[in-house]
Amino acid sequence: MDTSRTHLYTELTKAKQLGQKKMAVLIDPDKMRLGKLDQIIEFSGLENFMDTPVKRYSSGMYVRLGFAVAAHVEAEVLLVDEVLAVGDAEFRRKCAERMDELRRSGTTLILVSHNMHQIRRLCERTLLLVKGKARFLGDTDAAITMYEKLVHFSVDDRDGAPPQSGEGSETISLTEVVLDGYGAQPLSELRHDEELAIRINYHARQTIAEPIVKVALVRADGTRCAVGVSAYQPGLAWTFAGSGSVLARFGPVQLTAGRYFAEVRIVDSTDSMVLASAQSGWFYVDDPAFGHETERGYFVPNVSWSHVPENGEPDGV
Repeated sequence: MDTSRTHLYTELTKAKQLGQKKMAVLIDPDKMRLGKLDQIIEFSGLENFMDTPVKRYSSGMYVRLGFAVAAHVEAEVLLVDEVLAVGDAEFRRKCAERMDELRRSGTTLILVSHNMHQIRRLCERTLLLVKGKARFLGDTDAAITMYEKLVHFSVDDRDGAPPQSGEGSETISLTEVVLDGYGAQPLSELRHDEELAIRINYHARQTIAEPIVKVALVRADGTRCAVGVSAYQPGLAWTFAGSGSVLARFGPVQLTAGRYFAEVRIVDSTDSMVLASAQSGWFYVDDPAFGHETERGYFVPNVSWSHVPENGEPDGV
């Protein structure tokens, strides 16, 4: 049964919808017992609108009523389409708990949603659709990971260049900025807990004493999420002459999920003049959270948790 297509007569009140001749809702009466009507009313949370014609319901109220009816029908298959996007937190919680109950009772549940938390909680297998075509069918965690990559690292611009181009000077130019993974293999994606090594190849036409190298990790929306500066490491006193390379290691990278590029600048020893700049290609970072979430910060810290129950010993590190 499709909860989005549970038909309700808009001219009738909710009470009449559920009460007249067993039900005015167009479902199989044999699958609905009158004893469930009170449960439907209570579940929907619309008790105060029993005498209001359904045509005056908001879209959210309509969906609440439709799901309440469908969730109490003894159906073999229940298709739930974005119902968890409406209502307050209490109603969404009740929906999730009811779907858990139906699943345990043997009902086949098909959840159509963009809510990654609910998909992970309720679904063992997931079908990922892209522009109406099946892209992936299998393990839910793998499907969510692929979805997040598509959101932040679309196939259309995977090979495109970052928004800025590099610049050199008469003194020095950057010939290449390469993202290295383990074993110095070029990479385009990594986990938040893996090391990111950025190799910067240069050609200095003149000798440059004590240059400063700055590497910024920039998110696709332009946010500079982290900056590494060679001058912050004590004891570095480089001299650039001819061709060479600099290796900057961010280990682990600890960025939240998303698409990034590395922006490199070479400045003089006084940190007052940019001598050269360049950007890497795009790379994608995956983390335990979900890339679509907001307010998740810029990086994934290493956090240790412990629990101290009342009158008990600490549990955890």
